[in-house]
Parts: sequence; structure tokens; C-alpha cells
Amino acid sequence: MKTEREIDKLMQEALSPEIEPDKALNENLLHMWDGQYSDNASENRCSDMDTDLISDRVDMVYKRKKEHVTKNYFISKKERMSEMKNKRRLSIAAAAAICVLAVSNTVAVAATVRYLSREEIIKEVKDPYAENAFKNGTTLDINQTVEAGDYRFRVYSIATQEKLTENGLNEGLEGGTYAVVSVERIDGTSMSDDYNEKNFFVSPLIQGLEPWSYNIASMGGSYTEKIKDGILYRIIKCDDIALFADRQIYLSILDNTFYQKDAYHYNEVDGTISRDESYDGINLLFELPIDKSRADKEKAAQYLRELEKSWEQEETEKTISEDGIIETGSELLDNIIRQERAKGSTIMSLEEIPVEVLISYAKLDEDSVKVLTPKDDGTIEYTYYRKDESGGSDIRPLEDLLQMLPDGKTGAILLGINFGENSAEEVTFRVFTRDADGIMKGMEYIIKK
Repeated sequence: MKTEREIDKLMQEALSPEIEPDKALNENLLHMWDGQYSDNASENRCSDMDTDLISDRVDMVYKRKKEHVTKNYFISKKERMSEMKNKRRLSIAAAAAICVLAVSNTVAVAATVRYLSREEIIKEVKDPYAENAFKNGTTLDINQTVEAGDYRFRVYSIATQEKLTENGLNEGLEGGTYAVVSVERIDGTSMSDDYNEKNFFVSPLIQGLEPWSYNIASMGGSYTEKIKDGILYRIIKCDDIALFADRQIYLSILDNTFYQKDAYHYNEVDGTISRDESYDGINLLFELPIDKSRADKEKAAQYLRELEKSWEQEETEKTISEDGIIETGSELLDNIIRQERAKGSTIMSLEEIPVEVLISYAKLDEDSVKVLTPKDDGTIEYTYYRKDESGGSDIRPLEDLLQMLPDGKTGAILLGINFGENSAEEVTFRVFTRDADGIMKGMEYIIKK
């Protein structure tokens, strides 16, 4: 009869196969566990930590910049199939043992990491549009997780709706496509540690449409996000891509603020989009299996015509006042142009007003002055919120900003002007400066009537 120690050894050998389980199998098991036991697991999740940093960034406007950071090792569906063919098949007993191990490991993770559900994410970021879309629109669960560089990315699900239901509380809600994703560091450190240095570009892409022109930046895009328990959760929104469901639709994730043209290959013949394996950075590409029956070629063509027309209007649409100036949309700014013209200036439009002239009519908000440092991806970010909580972030490629300076080295440039319904009373604008010592600053000025 074998001793207890010998029996333990035999059991250990039996449960220790020579080969590891296929990666796709493990991912599927984890997804099955999430789906089957998420309700029970949520009861055992650890409570929120008091020291968690919660950050918001709303309605970010994207621009392009060719800078890259880390290396990505994304495994395509074709590569996975090849990987599976080259491995020996597991016996039923071994496969059962692996299932037990995979599930056990998942329980251990659930005890230490608190992942928000899709519903919790929507609630945390307080996005009523997304909430309405996932409640009343067509929802597609993806639940796919991929590791790339130092990060782990998860695509939860997407929702598409041509027009959201209006009600007494939220009138005029916009339609469109919403996607819920999360990003976390593989080493377990909080995303808040490099929140100001690291950015991600998340956008749908459509077969047959040039990805550098047709992405979240040009298709009514924005996003809301929040860091919770060290994990970054983001909800992106853009125009309704389900109209193009008869084509392949993708979800792109880049470790950059802007779309990178060299991150993907665009096939000019069939319009397909694929990753560039030589790209020096994270360039994930997920295929979104949207129901093809939702495609509407007529509406898609109309949408593209209207979208492209809107681009042209942005360049050409101008309103000429009776005294010959190009109206800015703000009475305060129009009056500045008139005053400068009375002094002999030939200024006709807002774009022609030198930043020094605007500053001469404004008062500096002392609290807004911040020293700026370039990020790893070559961008500059200036963030400022006023006491009334209005404000936001401006992110620009440093290279572009320097090129806009009078001598390419020093001076001041206008980052943007903000005026709304009270533009007759107040206008704010942001300025970027760089002095002879190379010190860069962002600041905000206020023009009042």
C-alpha cells in the first residue's frame, strides 16, 4: 500500500501536465466565470479603498501626432488557430483539472481586485447618454481582454442606437454608438500614477473608410472616464456606426493621444484594416461583430455626404456684418475687432486678432497659470477648472505648438477661446507661452464687458 506522501506525489504529477492550457481556452473560461458567477462574486468583492484617486476627463477632442512608446504583442485570431494546431490535445481528465485550476485562480483574483460591471461603470462616470443607449439601444457584449505592453485592456460591450428615447428628465438625448472599455497596469499599480503622462486613443474604424480621416475625432466623438480602484474605465461615444454593419467594423486602441497613421495598414483595394506588426507602440484592433441586418446603405451614404459637407462648411462658412467684419459669434470679440480697425488695423476676423491684442483687452486669471512639461508621447497637456467647475483639458503635440510660435522658440500663442450664451458679457481664452529659458506655461484670460 502506498504511503500518504506517495499518494500526494502521484496526485501532484497527475495534475501537472507537460503542456500549458491554450491561452484562448483560459480566456474563455475566465469570461464564462465572469458571466456565470458575476452576481455572486460581486457580493464577495472587497470594499472601495478610501485612498483611491477618482479622476474625470470629459469630452476630449483628439488630434493627430506621430509619436510611439511601447511594443505591443497582440495575438490575432489566425495566429491563435495556428498556435492551437501546434499543441498536443489534452486528455479529458487533464482538461478537467485545468478547468478547476483556472476557476480557482479567478476566485483568487476576485478577492484582490474589484472590477466594476458595465452598469457600475456607467453609473460611476455619470453619463446619461450612455445609460440610455445601453438601456434602450441594441447592445453587443464583447468581454474580451488583451495584454499589451505594460497594460491590460478589456472591451466590455458596445451599444448602438439611431435615436435615443426622449423623456421628461433627459430631453433631446443624442443617438450614436457607445463602447465601454477599461485599462489597468499589469503590475497592479494604479493608473492614477501615470494618468497625466499616458494617454489612450480608443475609436471605432470602418472598412472602406480611411481610418486617419474617419474615426472618433471626426465622427462626433467624445469620451468620459474615471479611475476607480486603480483601474481606468472609459466610455467612448461617436456617431452611429451600425449603419455600416455590412462592412467589417473595428475598435482601435492606441497608447497615444491621437490617431497614428503608421499603426495600421489600410488596404486600398478591399478597404480592410490590419495592424502594422512593426509599429513601435500599442496598436490593438478588435473586430466588432455587429449584426449585419442593421446596415442601411442609403442612410450610410447620406451620413457620409453630410459629414463631409460639414467639414467643408467648417472651412468656408462665414457671416459678414454690415460694417464688413467677419462675425465671431461674440459681441465682445466683434467689438474688439471694430476698436482695432478704428485704430487703423486691417483685422477682419477672429483668426486675424494677434494674441497680444486679445491679452491687452483681458485680465489674467492668476490661479490658472501652470508650468507645462512634455509627456512621453511628445504632447503638452494644460488642465484648468474654474471655481464654477467649468473648464477642461487641452492636449496638443509640442511640435505643433512650437511651430506656431513666431520664431519657433519663444512667444505666445492662442490655445482656444470659450464663449457661450453669455458671450456678450464674458469671454475666456487660453494661452501657451515659452520663454527664452525654455519654460512653458499655460494660462487663462478673461474678457468682460
